[in-house]
Amino acid sequence: MQSLFGGGTTGRVEMPVKTRSVQREPIGSISSLSLPVRPIAARHSVAREERHNAQLAAIIAASDHAIISLGTDFVVQTWNAGAQRMFGYGEAEARGRSLTELIIPDADKDESAAILAAVLNGQTVLKELLRRHKDGHLVPVEINSSPICDRSGGVIGTSVIYRDISERRRAEQARLALADSEARFRVTFENAPVGITNVAPDGRFLRVNEAACRFVGYSADELTTTSFLDIIHPDDLAASVARLEQVRQGKIDHLDVTDKRFLHKDGTIVWGRVTGSCVRKSDGSIDYFVAVVEDITARKHAEEELRKSEERFRSSVLLSPLPTLLYDDREQILALSRSWLEGSSYSGEELRRIEDWTARAYGERSGEVLEYIRRIISTEPQAQLAEMTIRTKDGRERLWTFACSALGTQSDGRRLFLCVAQDVTEQKAHEEQVHFLMHEVNHRAKNMLTLVQAVARQTAAREPEDFIGRFNERIRALAANQDLLVRNEWQGVYVDELVRAQLAHFADVGSRIAADGPKLHLNAAAAQAIGLALHELATNASKYGALSVAVGRVDVRWRLEGDTFMMSWTERNGPPVSPPERRGFGSTVVDSMAKLSVGGEVQLDYAPSGVTWRLTCRAANALEAWEREQNFRGRGKSN
Repeated sequence: MQSLFGGGTTGRVEMPVKTRSVQREPIGSISSLSLPVRPIAARHSVAREERHNAQLAAIIAASDHAIISLGTDFVVQTWNAGAQRMFGYGEAEARGRSLTELIIPDADKDESAAILAAVLNGQTVLKELLRRHKDGHLVPVEINSSPICDRSGGVIGTSVIYRDISERRRAEQARLALADSEARFRVTFENAPVGITNVAPDGRFLRVNEAACRFVGYSADELTTTSFLDIIHPDDLAASVARLEQVRQGKIDHLDVTDKRFLHKDGTIVWGRVTGSCVRKSDGSIDYFVAVVEDITARKHAEEELRKSEERFRSSVLLSPLPTLLYDDREQILALSRSWLEGSSYSGEELRRIEDWTARAYGERSGEVLEYIRRIISTEPQAQLAEMTIRTKDGRERLWTFACSALGTQSDGRRLFLCVAQDVTEQKAHEEQVHFLMHEVNHRAKNMLTLVQAVARQTAAREPEDFIGRFNERIRALAANQDLLVRNEWQGVYVDELVRAQLAHFADVGSRIAADGPKLHLNAAAAQAIGLALHELATNASKYGALSVAVGRVDVRWRLEGDTFMMSWTERNGPPVSPPERRGFGSTVVDSMAKLSVGGEVQLDYAPSGVTWRLTCRAANALEAWEREQNFRGRGKSN
């Protein structure tokens, strides 16, 4: 590359030097001035040099590159129009100022000083750097810096040529980005979990990935020598060709997502979910198709098995001995058992929808029952139990119990529900008869207790009246237990009901007497023993303990901890308490009788602050079996 003012490639510039000689008289005056006279050839050489320099100056002025000359102190001496365009400073602004001050970033000052030192040592430097524009942004440039020399070879300055390489940098970045994008595409294409293919307009495979090969069992070389028409199932071929023809005609650019069958290399049928589009050339013609295939063979097999299972389930519904109805979230009745049709006297043709059933079976309550079924559809409870009276086609009224629950989702997306019914008309009539008989037994038992009471009075006629009163109270307590047991058909008594029954004659239950505990069901033996114990404790408290004064309080509490049932009676704020001097019938009831009935332990404490009674036993001894199972199951769910 040429230097600023000279030709050649050395980078040195020689400056012409004029010489004069003066003759002096001995006394120091000038007698004559002689100038050397050059030959005509020398004058012609100077003229050529001047023309050359003029041409070079014109080239510099017109150049798009920034061409700058600097002194040895790095101060700008010349600044062309290209430099003004590249860095924003005019010639007048730049001349006489240090290049470091003008365009060199702070981070590059040390490197620029090293470049200047190298050039002043006679070296030419070619390098890519960043230079600062007047507005502050950085311009990527290629710098060519060389020394300026006089005729004697001495370095008198530096010429610097800056070429803006922004476009080249952008092009290179774009090239790198494109290469990176192509690399990512290749990795994505080859390693995609779904099959990806490029297909020519005539159907030939141009490019396939590994997943596509695995899907149909062919190698990439085998597929690229065939057409997609060769591997599509014959039954799906016509529809595929028709869609491609629409693309060729420009009617559509994308293929709809469809499930298609393909022929595997081993002869089996595989299912794929296909979506695709076409890539067109600049003239609008099709360059190639891009098709993505997801292997859904396993899903299709599962759907087929589910369909068969659903068919088997429907068959079992039809043959169910209990009235059974299968319906979906669109209120369509899908299956009715023969027992349902026989029990209601309606035909399958009359019961196509849920509304058909409610309108015929419930009359005026049809809307209410239909709304109830719709709530089941919307909320999908685990199980919903109901008891309703239906009207059969021949006009009879029958009492049916229903158990409805959600079954799950069908292969076509519909949610299924099952309703199992049972005709309990005769059962209810029998239960009512039993209830009537139990009531009669209860009445007779009370008569028997009344007789026992009369006998007791006669037997104790000569005893103090206090004995008679206490005996009567105990008989009433026993009768209260009897009432509760009969009311519950001898299936046990809830603890809270037993407490309230035994303390009912105290008006302060709920204020002075606090009862607290979970909903637990005592068996009959435990209910009788605990009921009598509560009666004795309450009677004693009303006469001598906490309930004998206005400020006294009683806490009755029970709980279940693991497989242990616990119950307590605690008195407070009553008069001072001391143990009884002798053990009477009441002490036997609250201690020994309760302990023996439930096989537990009883703690009876006559502390000065008030009587405390605690019963502890195995839950299996005190609670009904179903109650224990329910509580244990509930705790398991909560954990």
